[in-house]
Amino acid sequence: MDFSLMDGKVECGVSLSIKLKGELFNLMKNADERIETFLYEDHEELFINLYFSKFSNNLGKYNFILSHRNLKESESFFTISAKIENPTHFDFVKKILNFPSVIVAGTFMKRDTLFILYRYHENYKEEMNSLLNLYIVEHEGIAISEIRKSYSFRDRMMRINKLFPLAVLQTSSKYISNKLISYIYKNSPGFVAELEGRGLTSDGVRALIYSNRNLNFKGLIEISRNQNIYEARHYESLFVERRRLANMERIPRIAILFSVKDDRAYITSFLPVEEMDNYMRIYSKTVNKESSYEPNIEVLSKMREDIWNWLE
Repeated sequence: MDFSLMDGKVECGVSLSIKLKGELFNLMKNADERIETFLYEDHEELFINLYFSKFSNNLGKYNFILSHRNLKESESFFTISAKIENPTHFDFVKKILNFPSVIVAGTFMKRDTLFILYRYHENYKEEMNSLLNLYIVEHEGIAISEIRKSYSFRDRMMRINKLFPLAVLQTSSKYISNKLISYIYKNSPGFVAELEGRGLTSDGVRALIYSNRNLNFKGLIEISRNQNIYEARHYESLFVERRRLANMERIPRIAILFSVKDDRAYITSFLPVEEMDNYMRIYSKTVNKESSYEPNIEVLSKMREDIWNWLE
């Protein structure tokens, strides 16, 4: 996989803070440590999952939160899921998730404040500034924490790995013909797509497509013609089903990449090490439904320096 196609192209980095309101978030006012979260949209509804490590030395101080009715226990985490229903927050976050070229790098909470880290392309800087200014001026509790250049994809994953250990899963399957993907594959065989799997509409998930040449096809939105970056909606039944099951099991996905090589489709997922076994069960459950896909596991490993040499 040619990561150089991605690096240095969508690099406007933003960190937003949103003071959330509601029963769960009122309880979080006393949580002064960083709590990892996973934020996602699902057919006009917005959800947030909070993750409390079972191995934390300070877990006892959160007993008042861990008695919440939406608590779920996994091998390594206690998770609480909540719907974001405040109209302002719902509308604002949905606009961020669906903004052209935006890819969310991570989310976490401190006390009752949600932090969203994302990147977008500089061609949309004027539109992004207008959106942020509108909400910051009119709504107390929404603020910009940081604006800076984003790190390369490789550096971002390695930096996150220092916060909490990551695992990498790359799977491949027989490429099932799709007009849009076939056009991209034919005209830019080495393309890489970065899926923003936190959002889902009836058209599928948003994908940023990094090409090595200009593309022109119905369904492609031009993000940067000079840099050969495009955006499209991608709907593939196995991926969408896997996403649904992972959300049900409250498994966060840090990043998801898609590519095609030698008539096989590759999906590369980065997620917390502690969730890999559970995610593998979901993977097995979905591929067993479609033997015609000829699924293979290409790479399954904890994050390490040489992992980048293994990925197709």
